[in-house]
Amino acid sequence: EYESAKDEQAFVEGRITTLETMIRFAEIIDNEGADSDEVTIGKTVIFVELPDGDEEEYMIVGSAEADPFSGKISNDSPIARALIGKKINDEVTISTPGGDMQVKITEVKNS
Repeated sequence: EYESAKDEQAFVEGRITTLETMIRFAEIIDNEGADSDEVTIGKTVIFVELPDGDEEEYMIVGSAEADPFSGKISNDSPIARALIGKKINDEVTISTPGGDMQVKITEVKNS
């Protein structure tokens, strides 16, 4: 029981250190100056795959917040890297491990 408590304490202290580091290096993302139709961190982008027309929607977030199963992708992901800086109606080629895909941005929303 004592060893278990020590292990748990070590885990918690490690997590505290990780969180303190994240807070120390955190940056506030201000999209006030960005074009409303430009893809940036903190915005939700909707695009259609070409030529199929399958629609996908993702919110671009920092790596610590990423959760692809709930539609939040890291700004470091191949999809986000290809989309950041692009605007509505831009056609973009996204290189993914599964191959290249061509998409057209249809909407950009503030999240």
